[in-house]
Amino acid sequence: MGARQLAPLQRVLDGLAAAEVHGNLQVGDQHVLVLHLLAFFNPIVRSLRLMEDLSQTPMAVRLLGDLERVPKSTLSDAHTRVDPDVLLPVLGELMASLPKTVRLGGDLAEIQQQILAGDSTYFQTISDVSWAIQNRRSNGKPAARVGLYVQIDVASGVPYGPDGVGVELGDKTQSESQLAALHVMPGAIHLYDRGFISFDLLTTLLKADADFVLRLTTQTKFTVIEERTLSKEDIAAGVISDRVGYLSGCKHSSPPEQLLREVIVANDADPDKPMRLLSSLMDLGAYQIAALYRKRWQVELFFRWLKMYGNYTHLISHNKAGAAWAFYIAAIGVTLLAIVGERRPSKYDLAMLSIVAAGGATLDEIVPILKRRHRERDLAKIRDAKRRQSHLKSK
Repeated sequence: MGARQLAPLQRVLDGLAAAEVHGNLQVGDQHVLVLHLLAFFNPIVRSLRLMEDLSQTPMAVRLLGDLERVPKSTLSDAHTRVDPDVLLPVLGELMASLPKTVRLGGDLAEIQQQILAGDSTYFQTISDVSWAIQNRRSNGKPAARVGLYVQIDVASGVPYGPDGVGVELGDKTQSESQLAALHVMPGAIHLYDRGFISFDLLTTLLKADADFVLRLTTQTKFTVIEERTLSKEDIAAGVISDRVGYLSGCKHSSPPEQLLREVIVANDADPDKPMRLLSSLMDLGAYQIAALYRKRWQVELFFRWLKMYGNYTHLISHNKAGAAWAFYIAAIGVTLLAIVGERRPSKYDLAMLSIVAAGGATLDEIVPILKRRHRERDLAKIRDAKRRQSHLKSK
């Protein structure tokens, strides 16, 4: 299955062939990349021992060249020496192959800016790691977890950032907002949840001429200077209020001085707690601000795949470079899915691919199933759009 996806990578793999050799065998970066990518498309393979076994299968031997086996110890040694940055050209090649005409529809169809959804999640380590975020086990002893920040291009559904990867492995010195600040893209719209409310991050975004929509906590103070009238579209989208004003700071922290916008929207998941959204976008409708925030599900889908379908429940490598390498491979894998499928990877694609990896179907067998599912979804979206327009006209 992985072999069919490797064709777009061959030129980049050839370029890696001269990279540093790892261990006692002639195991180079290109071999580690191929083995990791094959493991990505087989969610069961999530340990060095299983990767060693995978390296001995006929398909892997064919792709790895003269290597008959990559021992667990050699792969572990490679993780301590590998440079994750050598994968950035790989992602550059793949990003250039993505469809250029992908646009969002519905309420966001007129938006020309790139839309990026960023969020963080955590992965437990099997043993304590010096660079990981430290916390406490139930017995009071220190444990470790690794923070992963991912930024997804909403239109294409793939990780994207200033270096082309959109993935950042944090350590115990970095907060979520600090990781996000490293991936600010000038001119883009950035979407964040409540954990990213930081005056420093907002200042970084505004200085870069980037826009944002993020959810405010109940403790964040906002001084209102203008109340905007809600449109029919706003009311239909559940918008409760649309106001312009300033963030209020304290003696320890100064907020941005720029006028910002607070849009309060009904929360279907918790009707008693409406969502407070903060945005720098002044010219869009409030209903569009709400629609933008709801696109955050793209990055949550990526994390769900990593932990549930991709089985990334723990780190294969405890070396920071090796761990970053594994997550870069995940970004490459999702980008490959978008290229081969010629559309943004959906939860249906990822779920069906897991069935293939488990031996329940072949790739050729799931293609017509996925085409039918996506056709049904596209028709449903058209019906919903017509129904919404009809509802608005009746008002």
